[in-house]
Amino acid sequence: MAKIMFEINSNTLILNYKKSMDFPENLTDTNIISHDKLVFSTKYIDVNQKLVKLFIKDLIIEKNINSVIIENLAILKIFASILDKTLIIERLTILDDVNFSYEACEILIKSGNIKLVNCYAIPTFMIELLDKNNIKVEARSEILFASNFMLENNLSKFTNIYYKTSIRVTPKLNEADIDDFKSFCYINKYLKNIHFNKYDKDTIQLIADILKKYKIKRIKIYIHENINNAKDALELKQLKKKLLKEYKLYIKVVYSNEYIKDNYAKQIILTTLKYCSLLGIIIIFVSISYIFLDNKISESNTNKFMEEIHTIIENNTIDTNTGVYVSPLNSLLEINDETVGWIKVNNTNIDYPVVQHSDKDYYLNHNFKNEKDSNGWVFMDPRNNKNSLDQNTIIYGHNRFYSGVMFGTLGNVLKEEWYSNPENLIITFNTLYGEYSWKIFSIYSNPSNGDYLITKFDSDIEYSNFINMIKDRSIFNNDVEVNVDDKILTLSTCLENDKRLVVHAVLI
Repeated sequence: MAKIMFEINSNTLILNYKKSMDFPENLTDTNIISHDKLVFSTKYIDVNQKLVKLFIKDLIIEKNINSVIIENLAILKIFASILDKTLIIERLTILDDVNFSYEACEILIKSGNIKLVNCYAIPTFMIELLDKNNIKVEARSEILFASNFMLENNLSKFTNIYYKTSIRVTPKLNEADIDDFKSFCYINKYLKNIHFNKYDKDTIQLIADILKKYKIKRIKIYIHENINNAKDALELKQLKKKLLKEYKLYIKVVYSNEYIKDNYAKQIILTTLKYCSLLGIIIIFVSISYIFLDNKISESNTNKFMEEIHTIIENNTIDTNTGVYVSPLNSLLEINDETVGWIKVNNTNIDYPVVQHSDKDYYLNHNFKNEKDSNGWVFMDPRNNKNSLDQNTIIYGHNRFYSGVMFGTLGNVLKEEWYSNPENLIITFNTLYGEYSWKIFSIYSNPSNGDYLITKFDSDIEYSNFINMIKDRSIFNNDVEVNVDDKILTLSTCLENDKRLVVHAVLI
């Protein structure tokens, strides 16, 4: 059993971590070796914590102790547990030459009675955190260390770590990177995206295990590498299924435009040489390939643009003058002053800012930057009131099925495995004026007659009839109550054969 020696030297208390074999066999759990040396077993301290705390308090007061030296960080937690809150320790020195951990940082802050800590090396964000809690730091190493992970993501400040929504990871990670990523997961509250600079199964699995440990779910993982190896492609496919099922993580490969174009060109040349006699088939194939290319490029461009948006939001989340948290949507008004909100649908790719234009058709062929774009953008019906929301707020988006952008993955809602999951039925739609949650109560496909595209109603009877009509059309029934005092959110996109896919949710 391990024992801790408490040694008194002038006004300094020294704690050393010893094994039982370092002492004679006749020493018990609590012993006085000499006038200035005491020994406690870790088990005795744990069982008799109050008694030991009183003993140490009297000892510190009697010997006028204001300085403590501990052998290593492992002893810090034990010492903090038996240190009386009323006592002030002017100086705490940690002897071993290791990097200071975030766990040790928290222990010092919670103790509330350490004024100065001397250690080997410590990250700058921990110095910032300790300083805010009136604890000064002395580092014996002249270099303030930072792992590659922290440097790559500019995580030198505590606020950067806390509010970060997107991070980058470069395989493979060393021990310092792993420790700092764990600290990041413990501190951060807003993570949504992880970008891997290249594909490495072991690193992705390691990150997934850490995320699971800290109960972080629904993270999108982007792999920035052109995966053309058949073995890696099969391995990645299996990994996608595993992480989605067991960890609730989503993986996407972000192919470069050059890679897509090069592979597309090779495919066209090879097919043309082989099937030149089948002109009709070639024309069909070229058309399909063009659609594939167009959608892949669309997906890549949209993903890159969304990265820019998230970066803008990150950089504007904290007001640099006041330090006050502000709505992320405000920063997007500088790019597009027609921004009205942000919509997110679980287990789909729908996670976009929403815009509104006086011309209903404008955002069918313009993106968020007001550039011509066949993808269009997700937009609110121009009849809707963006400030207070109407009885029925309607949001549109193209069904870009092959690329999955805009409302391209809204079709997921038609699957029983999707709508039978209660978590998927909650939609987040925030505006410039509030944050709102909506619960889905009706899903259906319908001929494009537009009878569900009504924003306001002249009477409660008319509104009640409308609610009953759209509930009766639903492919599922989850007994969600909707009445004339409620507000509804409607998502609408196109389906095959001139039909519309419609989702209705009530404000909760």
